[in-house]
Amino acid sequence: MLDPLIAFPSNLANALLTRSTAFVIIVEPGNTARMMIMDVLRSLGFEKLKGASNLREALHYLETERVDWLITPLLFDRPLNALQVLNLITEQPVLKGVAVSLLVDHDRESEMSVLCQAFTLGLLSWHARSYAREDMHTTLEHLLRLMAKHEGRVAFVAGDYIRRFLIKQKLYRSLVALEEELLQLHPGSALQMLALAEAELLSGRLERGGVLLSQVVALDDSLETLCEEMKTQFHTPNGPALVGTIRNVVVIEPDSVVMEALCGLLQKIGVPDPKTFTDGHRAFEWIAGHTAIDLILMAWDLPGMNGAVLIQRLRKVLKLKTIVLIVAPPLKAEEKPLLKEMGVDDVFEKPLDTAHFLQRLSGILQLKQYNTKRSTAEMKVRRLLAARRTTEAMNQLDVVLKDKRVSDSIKKELEASVEFQTHNYAKALALAIDALKLSKGGHQLGLLNLAGQAFLKLGQLESAVKCLERAKQLSPLNFERLFALAECYLALGQTEAADREVREVLRLDPLNAMAIEIQAKVDLELGRKMDPRLGLPSAAFKRIAIACNNRGVALLNAGRNSEARLLYERTLNLLPEEEGQGVIPYNLALAYAFEGEIDAAAETLTLLEGMKAASLVRKKNVLQKRLETLLHKGLTEWPKDWQGDRDLVPELDERGFEAPRSSRKANVAQWDEVLSHETVHKGDIGCYRLFQYLDLDKSQHFEKLGESIHYQRR
Repeated sequence: MLDPLIAFPSNLANALLTRSTAFVIIVEPGNTARMMIMDVLRSLGFEKLKGASNLREALHYLETERVDWLITPLLFDRPLNALQVLNLITEQPVLKGVAVSLLVDHDRESEMSVLCQAFTLGLLSWHARSYAREDMHTTLEHLLRLMAKHEGRVAFVAGDYIRRFLIKQKLYRSLVALEEELLQLHPGSALQMLALAEAELLSGRLERGGVLLSQVVALDDSLETLCEEMKTQFHTPNGPALVGTIRNVVVIEPDSVVMEALCGLLQKIGVPDPKTFTDGHRAFEWIAGHTAIDLILMAWDLPGMNGAVLIQRLRKVLKLKTIVLIVAPPLKAEEKPLLKEMGVDDVFEKPLDTAHFLQRLSGILQLKQYNTKRSTAEMKVRRLLAARRTTEAMNQLDVVLKDKRVSDSIKKELEASVEFQTHNYAKALALAIDALKLSKGGHQLGLLNLAGQAFLKLGQLESAVKCLERAKQLSPLNFERLFALAECYLALGQTEAADREVREVLRLDPLNAMAIEIQAKVDLELGRKMDPRLGLPSAAFKRIAIACNNRGVALLNAGRNSEARLLYERTLNLLPEEEGQGVIPYNLALAYAFEGEIDAAAETLTLLEGMKAASLVRKKNVLQKRLETLLHKGLTEWPKDWQGDRDLVPELDERGFEAPRSSRKANVAQWDEVLSHETVHKGDIGCYRLFQYLDLDKSQHFEKLGESIHYQRR
């Protein structure tokens, strides 16, 4: 599986499962009740116990000790209540290993109605606040059995308690949303799919519930009797088998034995004639002309074009959204993050386990078919941004921003992406920082990439490199990121480092057009002999001209005139004639002038005869008059006060227009602080970031009870 976060129990789960090592805090104002609960826990095998009469005392332990489990009433009438502590745990990733169980008074409606908000903050479980020892023993023992049943996955334990509460309160809309999120956490689980089917049936969506029940039986025939009973109870029509959704499949596998096994498996699930290839290059050429594909099964070590190159071409060049599954021996650690970045849906190790493959495939198709409204709107924005349809993306973003089920971090991320595409780079960076803060983590590759690109556009190159290098450490094979790093290094004058990054891409993908283009820039900087017939499109030459011009501008402004002159000379020799009639000869003339070569400067300006761009013509005329003045006076040294006139040197934006001056600087210190944050993933703290209470009006008046409190680790 690609995401190992839920494959193993957390440290918290291990502590609760082993019991004797868990540090448990029991909060109860009454001494007798507190001692009774502690006695029950001892009988269940817990040894490290501390009692507290209020949550302020418990907070002291959270600041000074490693706490595994906190059992407490809500304590609304006290200065510090349980919602505030839950909120603190979500704000402090160092506390993500603390589980919280609430003791709730069933007779107090206010306490029962606040449970949904508590679960959105990561509550593990709720229990009736009972003073009978036997009742307390039963309810806590039930929790521990659930922990063992779910193999320590706290999100599923919390999900059981949320499910029980939502069904009791008949909050079926929230129940469906919960089950969909849990299915995304455990795709292909027949039992979780059954829970989603029940939620759909309870909400009145009988047709979809019937489809899910049919798919449950296809996954696990031992559940057939239970599914039939549910169909009868709800008068549900039969749904289609899941495999019926797969029609066009491509298999890319060089090993004939494995190829035969994969094709045989596909035939069993109703795909009689998959398209097969034994090398990546031929597969890519065919897929480029046949993009209506439902599923791609591919090996990783492929001849012609290896998996790392092929998957990036499928996603970035063809913009293919098809399900992609990798079948390969165990992958290297540095390869796995790239798969996640490129949207690989899953990885299966050879030899292939047929039952596991079918289960996972069912789960993946389930998620593709039954996306929530949140996911659909979010993905529309991402697709529109990828297609550079910014105006449409902005309109669709309004839908996402109004959806209360979408997390604030995702909203900020999408806003940042839109601002970046509309060239508001400082605002994009600020939003990216906000998104990382809200998500409690600084290691999300998409945001690191976005921030790095924004830093690059703002001219804060050291910060851009720091950001992109951090992302590269997590996923070293992403070509786009290597290109961005190479551009940063070029702008910083670290040409050898840029050369290293681009050669890494060319080693894997020798025909990569962007790599060849950046290599041309590197070669210009290094003074390597180049073949002007590189086979690059005219647009690439224009981009090279823009990049080399701006690099030369930086050199001129830094007083490194001879380096700028050499760069402009090489660039002018490389470019086709039509690309050499603009700003490059102008700045070359300026570089000559700065070095005292007035005659050469005047001669170079003649290349601009007939230029129609008004701003450049104005600059050319000013420079020409100054050169004529110097020649008339017989001077060969460029006056220092003239050299400081930066308006003489036009920088270009990515479209080739003169770039506006900007003095705005991003808050680098704030970014560094975000990068140091620890990450909280879905499933780390109960159902935090998984469960959203959709009937928000019923809990809004409880929000004041969850205000932030001061916390200082000691």
